[in-house]
Amino acid sequence: MTHVSTGQFTITDLHDLTYAQLSSESGLVPVDSAGTPKTSLSTSPLTTQMSVYKGNVLQTGWTFSRTQTSLTSSIDSGTGVLTVTAIAADSSYADITATKNGEPSITKRYVITKVYQGTQGIQGPTGPAGTPGYIGLSPSGNVLNLRGFNADGSFGASVGYIYVKGVRCTVGQATLTATYTGPGYILANTTTPTSTTVSFARLTVNSSGSDSWVEWKDYNANTLLSTNSAWFVIGTFNFSGSEFISAEIITPQEVSEYVTTHFMELLGKADIVTDTLKDWGKALGVERVFNRIAALEAFIDSVFANEITMSGSGRIKSSNYAEANGFPTAGYQFTSLDGIIKAVAAILLGATIKNAMITGQTTLECSDGETVFKTQFGSAGTGSYAAPSKTRWSGAAASSAVSAGATGSATVNGSSATYDQYFRSNAANAFKLIDTVAIATHSHTIKYAGSYHLMAQASVTFGSGSSYYTVKINGVTITASGTALGTYNYNEYRTLNVNDVVSFELTGNYLAVAKLLWEQDGVCLFKGSTGSITAFLFVANQSNAYSMAVTLGASFNSASNLTLASIDTWYNWLSDGETRTLTSSSAVTINGAPYTAKYITRLSNLLRIICTNGSQFEFSAPAGSSDPASAGWHNISGTLYPAGETRGVVTGSLIPVGTGKDVGEPGNRYGTGYYTVMDALSAVINSLSGTGTISGYSSVSATRINTANDAKGSGYSGLTNGMILEWGSMSLSQNATGSVTFPISFPNACLHVNLQGSADNTYYTNGIALKGLSASSFSYELEGVAQTVYWMAIGY
Repeated sequence: MTHVSTGQFTITDLHDLTYAQLSSESGLVPVDSAGTPKTSLSTSPLTTQMSVYKGNVLQTGWTFSRTQTSLTSSIDSGTGVLTVTAIAADSSYADITATKNGEPSITKRYVITKVYQGTQGIQGPTGPAGTPGYIGLSPSGNVLNLRGFNADGSFGASVGYIYVKGVRCTVGQATLTATYTGPGYILANTTTPTSTTVSFARLTVNSSGSDSWVEWKDYNANTLLSTNSAWFVIGTFNFSGSEFISAEIITPQEVSEYVTTHFMELLGKADIVTDTLKDWGKALGVERVFNRIAALEAFIDSVFANEITMSGSGRIKSSNYAEANGFPTAGYQFTSLDGIIKAVAAILLGATIKNAMITGQTTLECSDGETVFKTQFGSAGTGSYAAPSKTRWSGAAASSAVSAGATGSATVNGSSATYDQYFRSNAANAFKLIDTVAIATHSHTIKYAGSYHLMAQASVTFGSGSSYYTVKINGVTITASGTALGTYNYNEYRTLNVNDVVSFELTGNYLAVAKLLWEQDGVCLFKGSTGSITAFLFVANQSNAYSMAVTLGASFNSASNLTLASIDTWYNWLSDGETRTLTSSSAVTINGAPYTAKYITRLSNLLRIICTNGSQFEFSAPAGSSDPASAGWHNISGTLYPAGETRGVVTGSLIPVGTGKDVGEPGNRYGTGYYTVMDALSAVINSLSGTGTISGYSSVSATRINTANDAKGSGYSGLTNGMILEWGSMSLSQNATGSVTFPISFPNACLHVNLQGSADNTYYTNGIALKGLSASSFSYELEGVAQTVYWMAIGY
């Protein structure tokens, strides 16, 4: 068996967990056979309160809300008190949610169930008349009446009689309208036998230090009753909240004697909660009655205990407990001999573990669910993730296929019904929506939102009113904000929306020129002719992805130019912030160039790929579904193969335990490792090698910096600000032309190339010119004698 870690392992901060509790998680509503509550919830509503704790400390500043199903309720957003005033189903519930800035929300459910009245039984025989002079009870709803029996045996006399230790006591009538819920008692104060008074009471427990005692209190008001040996228990009852479940007169018994002789019954009462059980036991003298119980075997439905002590060889286990090789496979077991607790799983709110041995896969998480520590065995990589097929084309590809100013026939989605022509526009080759010389009014309804060039010229001063040329947008005369262009009185760019109407109006008999131009770089799809364009769609000279099928004469067919694929397969493979190491079989083609991917990382809406040659690419994700889509579609193909897990410990952050402490030991600060990014305020480094970057520093000291191919005539190096520097030389013959491929392609673009020849320019004119430039190469032309030319390029 391999140990992942041994020695001391301590978890502190026992009170970081934030959680919520309901004062009551469920409620019962007694209803008749038709489902109607016996007591209206509008007058006697059900309530519960949500409270938020951190550890065992009540928290403030939380806001409470609720969603409800089949019930009517309201909630106090500040206190968390939910009040239910109506239910519409046999089982209803409300989800109460607590929120606070900077904290995760917490939701608890309060469930309400109808309790149906049973079927009406057969009418029983009429009972015998009451004994004249005795007392009895009559419950109705939440009202309990104590009366005497008349001479004819009927119930309702104003007084009745009881006998206490041979003394006849006269008991006057009494009535209880119950507002409390739970068991109760009828007490008679016989201090004056001829005028015995009745109190309706509840029995409670109180404690101070190690002492506990019971107290008789008023049933509704919960105020203390001053009982003594003249007080007797003469009856019991139990109120459910809507009706009396039971009510009976019993043989009178002095109050203290009643507690002593009924202690087991009192311990089983429903109103005794678990956290007061110890006090109840002490107050009722249970420890004097049962000091010790011995049993060979006992079957117990429920146990409430202050302390459980096992013998030296004792154990507690679940009926399904099983283990293999010393580890549990089902259930749990506690043994006192070796002091070991074994369980298939454990959830601990707070724990301190000393001298722990942890085996198997182990994960530690913060209260917000983030993993901060995880052990992993190491494994071989499995599976593969291929980029989806290329199903979209680029607007830039369509623009590149057509010469500026060119026009011709077009189809969209196999039809020319909507668009039947194209025009390749740019700043020097405007698409003319209106271009006329006339004495008339010309207007155009905008079909495509964007920036338009508006121009107008009149043989009189441009303005508005009689005998002037006027420009209107949606019927409103506009004032030119641009500068006049040559003879054009009106000249400016305006951003227009779909269905905007541009009008050029001339009043008077004067020569006028009007122009409405589209000068954006791209392909214009349209139907109609200048001055009467009925449909217009623009495909920008950008990397936006299109799914519609387009043909531009013989110059471009989108079906033959599907170069863009969605990378959602890779994006969805990773969770946010996750980085995966890839095997050397992960071949990809990006923008037509081959690479071998080494790492892939998902960062919010970006996917970053780092290749073995140091090139880094970032791709937007996930793929947009609109047409065109501006994100998530890229000229990429290939298959990624995840590498296996490395054996070791995974952690997000290593934090020293205090001021002046280090991660690691003196002379061995955290050992050695591989870092894709290192942020440091100060670093002293013996050697830097590779093509990575060091960022976020104020000073870096190194005895040497190794860059790829630095000992050769050409090479490259990654700079700390993300820029890449490449260099080389070439021996050229007289008047040579040619091209040079960079040692590595720039991931995004090459910004500049500097060329320097070695020939003496004193007696002969020598020049080297840069003729072409891309991210992967440049071309040149030498005018002069044979010589060595040195070059240096910078990009990113």
